[in-house]
Amino acid sequence: MLLHHIYGLFTHPLEEWHDIEKERADNKVLYQGYVAILALIPVICGYIGTVHVGWRIAGGAPHYLTPESGLILCTLSYIALLISIFVLGKLIDWIGKTYGADIDEKHPRGMSLASYAMTPMFLAGAVALYPDIALNMLVVMAAMAYTVYLIYSGVPVLMHITEERGFLFASSIITMVLVTLVGVRVATVIVWVAFFPPVYTS
Repeated sequence: MLLHHIYGLFTHPLEEWHDIEKERADNKVLYQGYVAILALIPVICGYIGTVHVGWRIAGGAPHYLTPESGLILCTLSYIALLISIFVLGKLIDWIGKTYGADIDEKHPRGMSLASYAMTPMFLAGAVALYPDIALNMLVVMAAMAYTVYLIYSGVPVLMHITEERGFLFASSIITMVLVTLVGVRVATVIVWVAFFPPVYTS
């Protein structure tokens, strides 16, 4: 079970990256046994938060999504998360050639880096149980900061390059992460609003 890496990524990340590099999990196995499971955390918590807990604007009465509308949003969000990791993994392998990374065609490491580095973001999704903007922003910012650290520490190990090249490569990856996550999230909201207009209750 790939989920055992979660503990190591938070307690001894550098050693855990070396374990992950040796493991060389197949992308399909990684996707099914790790990404698909962790991506459910923000989705399920988001559903509960928006449908059952509700959110307040300027201290007013709580607002809720209907179960149907919440289910559509969360389904779209889940698909968007899976697409984001897939795209990031492919981009990392593609751009890695520019930095002299050791690209293993049989076991591409971009997907591993994208999947495991995003672990803090997946776990931070639990805060969606209580959809308070300030709280959510603080938790997501903290998770993003640790994700950045995991990327910087993981690139030299997984991609087999020097720390100097790894720093430049990791900086490029972080830019890709921001662009991909924001782009996919915006696209998700546009599709949701345009084709499945949200329905609210108070």
